[in-house]
Amino acid sequence: YQFVVHLKKAYNPNWFTGNQLTWIYPLPQQAWDKTCATCAVGHNASTPAGALKVFNFLYQSSSAVSTYATNPLWKTVDGPWVMKAYNATTYHTVLAANPRYTGPGKPKLAGYQIYSFSSDTAELDAVRSGTVDFGYIPYSDAGQISYFKSSGYNVEPWSYFYNDAMEFGYTGPWKALVGQLYIRQALQHLVDQPLYIKQTMHGYGLPDYGIAPAYPGSKYVAPALRTNPYPYSVAAATKLLTSHGWAKGANGIDVC
Repeated sequence: YQFVVHLKKAYNPNWFTGNQLTWIYPLPQQAWDKTCATCAVGHNASTPAGALKVFNFLYQSSSAVSTYATNPLWKTVDGPWVMKAYNATTYHTVLAANPRYTGPGKPKLAGYQIYSFSSDTAELDAVRSGTVDFGYIPYSDAGQISYFKSSGYNVEPWSYFYNDAMEFGYTGPWKALVGQLYIRQALQHLVDQPLYIKQTMHGYGLPDYGIAPAYPGSKYVAPALRTNPYPYSVAAATKLLTSHGWAKGANGIDVC
């Protein structure tokens, strides 16, 4: 139940743990170490050649999506749920509680169903008609929140990290400009993040000032990025440019 990894070089522990070790997936050898459906489980994966045969068999089996609910391979699970039915065309999935699960977070339900939809509109119509009793309200339909609340639904924000970034071409034709810190600072002062959250996200969003999300709180967020270092301010952007010799030119375009 334990293995040790010996590294040849020193690496950042957080990067190694969070970015590399997460690529290691423990597999149920006692059920999956076989090379065909009728073959007995053995120790095939103990050699590279045998492991490749096991992998090819598992991969081929996983490609047969119509057998997801019936193939004995997928009845071996390590979580609180096991697949009971699956429609390979509509992706409708029926999951049942796993009675053999002994880990934390035991299921509170006998089972549940998952539906897939081709569009946000189709999904919201399913919620409205009662086809499903749990779903999402897209940002574009945030105006209907009051309707769903009046119909007996509880509407809660679903907090997750989304980052929308704009990268400057430091080696492109604008290299001389964006290579200057004050230029980048001026551009940042012109990003009205609160307005974007209010208008495009209907208020369901939180400001973010760096690559590590500040919500719900992380030790990886630098202290300097817990508050906006460059809040929206046209005046501040203008001052940065004029203090470095920029002035209004023809057609309102600044020149220096």
